[in-house]
Amino acid sequence: MKNRTQKIVTCAMLTAVTALLSLIAIPMPSMIPISLQCFAIALCGYFAGSIMGTVSVIVYILIGAVGVPVFAGMRGGFAVLFGATGGFIIGFIPLCLLCGGFGLAEKSGRYRHITAIALGITGLLICHLCGIVQFMLVMGTDFPTAFLTASLPYIAKDILCITAAYPVNNILKKAMIHR
Repeated sequence: MKNRTQKIVTCAMLTAVTALLSLIAIPMPSMIPISLQCFAIALCGYFAGSIMGTVSVIVYILIGAVGVPVFAGMRGGFAVLFGATGGFIIGFIPLCLLCGGFGLAEKSGRYRHITAIALGITGLLICHLCGIVQFMLVMGTDFPTAFLTASLPYIAKDILCITAAYPVNNILKKAMIHR
């Protein structure tokens, strides 16, 4: 029972952290704000693993979909999911799955840190591809324009977020062990 309760609490805690970090957003002319969502999503995957991390992300998306303003810029509702930025939100699912690494990072031995970050960056690229495609469809632009508008200005910040989430995860896990 304790293990099940711990999983539920961890999922709820990560959902709340994602919602809080998503509220820290700087509006941009492209309609895609600069936020800490990618950091939060990566942390969910690294900390809780592929399954539980992704469950927390799906709960976050569902809470936002029903109208609670948890998405960047304090927005919520199905209109956000079907709008220009919704592809990035849906792309959080594969991002989290890959940050969790399906246990691959732990099996990589001394290269586990590199493997974890490489998986996270791969997930980030999939997330950006989802975002570019939806932005392209909603805004009626071609792929290069959508990439230059919706992805390129954010990719370096997002890679930094993925890279920073991994050591933060390690610090949190060590703190959990020593309490």
